[in-house]
Formats: sequence, structure tokens, C-alpha cells
Amino acid sequence: MADTLRSAQPPIYKSLLSEIFDEPKIVEARATCDNCEMCDKGTMPSSVNAVFFGKDLKCCTYHPSIPNYLIGSILEDDDFLEGQRRIRKAIASRVGITPYWVGPSNKWDLLYNASSSSAFGRSPALRCPYFTEDGRCSVWRHRETVCSTFYCKFIYGAAGSLFWKTLKTYFCYVEEMLAAYAARSVDPEVREPPNSNKLSREELEDAPPQEALYASWWKSWVGKEEEFYKKCKAKVAELTREQFAKLIDDQPRGKQLLKDVVDKYKALTAQKLPERVSLNNKMRSLPVTNGFVVTTPYNPYDSRFVEGDLWDVLKKFSFEETVADVREKLAKDDGIEFEDALLEELALHGLLVGPPAGYEAGKCETGTQPFRPTLRTARLRSNMSVKK
Repeated sequence: MADTLRSAQPPIYKSLLSEIFDEPKIVEARATCDNCEMCDKGTMPSSVNAVFFGKDLKCCTYHPSIPNYLIGSILEDDDFLEGQRRIRKAIASRVGITPYWVGPSNKWDLLYNASSSSAFGRSPALRCPYFTEDGRCSVWRHRETVCSTFYCKFIYGAAGSLFWKTLKTYFCYVEEMLAAYAARSVDPEVREPPNSNKLSREELEDAPPQEALYASWWKSWVGKEEEFYKKCKAKVAELTREQFAKLIDDQPRGKQLLKDVVDKYKALTAQKLPERVSLNNKMRSLPVTNGFVVTTPYNPYDSRFVEGDLWDVLKKFSFEETVADVREKLAKDDGIEFEDALLEELALHGLLVGPPAGYEAGKCETGTQPFRPTLRTARLRSNMSVKK
């Protein structure tokens, strides 16, 4: 199969997805698992007090919720024996094990939500249970949506970030609908426990739920959870494209989410430099030796180094004049010429932006915000890659 959006998804979706998934897949070459860009590469200016992801953690500090049919896929894929072992261990624990999902406990969710802003990528306490000692994912081929759509850096900048967020939202809906469909198809008597932000004593102590409570979810499948998950996988695998569309893509929410995916994908290749640009006034800038480290709002994980001379020139761009006029003046008065590719890259990643809707000359704020010693600033500083 060619490298398409379809081929990039778990195999069970191969024949189910719409034609948009036959478009070429997006390869985020700047977000590399084997050589994590968020780990310390020794390129950070000494003036920046930076915090990096742990080399033994990377972005795998998250506990996925894997839908029943993907659990069945893992259990039947002998290329992932270590993943099978870990899934079976999780099932045996009964913690986070439901007819729809194999996921984290309520306790883990509460701890993650309370700590991820400071501990994501940094604390072993958040390490994914399927992350192996050699730094790989033991369920990779059948990983769930959050893991398959998360990237720290985007080759298409803000448009790329929006695309992946949109794809994540669509596939989260797919997972929810298919997990419910598969479970009901196998046994309409099973029940999914309600969501709760409170902890039982058992959850607090990382113990399995009470026997009667667990049995109220699983009914006759207690002790046969692995068989149940495999049957769920079979129910999804039997679906035709038409049945999948009726269940998901033709539903009002599914139709809108799929349209969003199509629109955001098309937007990736339709980008062009606006007629007028200015430095992003929502961008954070940190003065360092010979220049600035800047971070745009769309992605706190992707700061960039801008040389001081280039920074001074970029300040000459404003909404008061067209890009063409500014470039002509720079060439005539200062002998400075810009390659189209440089300006396009700066716009792609949000350092230069076009005027807002309804812009009127002389009434739009420009410039950038200085760094301030706040918690938000700490997070922006914590993930910087310097481009020299």
C-alpha cells in the first residue's frame, strides 16, 4: 500500500475509511521517535534555563485508553508479543478494564490531569505501561488515537497542528462509536461503567474493583475478557465501508468531523504568504546571545532561534505596507534580499502573520510580547530547539 493517510492508521481501518484517507500521509520529519527532538542536544543557549524531556520517557508519559477492538487486534498479532504480555497483565489486574476499553484507572487520570503541565515528558511516574526499556512502543501497530496523532513539531506549522488536532477529534469519535458497537454486538448485556472524578477505596489503593461491581459490567464474560476483546475485533473487521459510513461518517457529528479533516488537509497545501505581514504580536520572545528565542502560540514545543540581524529586519514588515513594497525598499535602501522560501517558512510557523479580519490601517497592534516570569513562560521555555 502506498504511503497514504489510510496506510498510517491501524490495519483494522484499512477498508473502512473514506477517500480522503487515500491522500498522501503527512510525515512529520521534525518529530522523530528514535532521536527525540525534545531531549537535550546540547544546542541550548546558556542563558536559557531549559527543561527537556527525559531520554527514557520522551512523549510517552501518557496512559492510553485502547478500544476493545484494537485490544483484540493486539492479542491476535504475534509481531507484538511483548504488547500481548502487557495487555494480558493489565486484564488480569482488572484495573481500568471495561467492555469498551483497556485504559488508566480514575486515580491515574486524576494524577495526570493535575501534573501533566509540569511532568509530561519528565516524570517516570507518568510513563506509558506499553513503553519498553529500549524506548519503543509494544503496541505500535495498533496504538490508539491520542498516541497516533500527537507530535511535538509540525512541518506545516500551525496548519499542521490544526490538521492533527482535527484528525484526533475524528478518530476519537470513531473509537467511541466502534467500541460501543462492537461491545453491544458481542453481548448487549455488558455495561460500561459511568465516568467519575471520585475515587473508590479500591481505586485509591490501586486494587481491582469489588467483585460484584466488576461482574455488573462484564456479566457472563468475567474471566473471559480476552475472548471478548477478540470477538469485538472480529465484529469491526466484518464491517463493510458502507456499514462503517452508516454508523459513523453519515451521522451528523461524524459527517462534520470528517469534513473538518478534509478541509484541514486541503489547507496544508493551500497556504501562501499573505499580501501584508507583521511579526506575530502574540509571539513570545526571549533575548539571548546574538538573537532571540521565539515561541508562537500554536505550539509551545517548537521555539526557534532568530539571529539579531534578521530580527531587526523582520520588524520592518508591518500591515501598513505590502510585503512586496517592504522587500523593494530593503533591496534598494539596504541591499537586503529575502528568498521567498524564508518568508514563507516564517509565515508557515507563525512568526509572521497576516492582518486580522476587519483590519484598518493604523489601528492594529504589532510587535511581540516579552517573556515574563510566569508558569506559562516556564512551560514555553522548557521545550526549545535552537536552529542555527
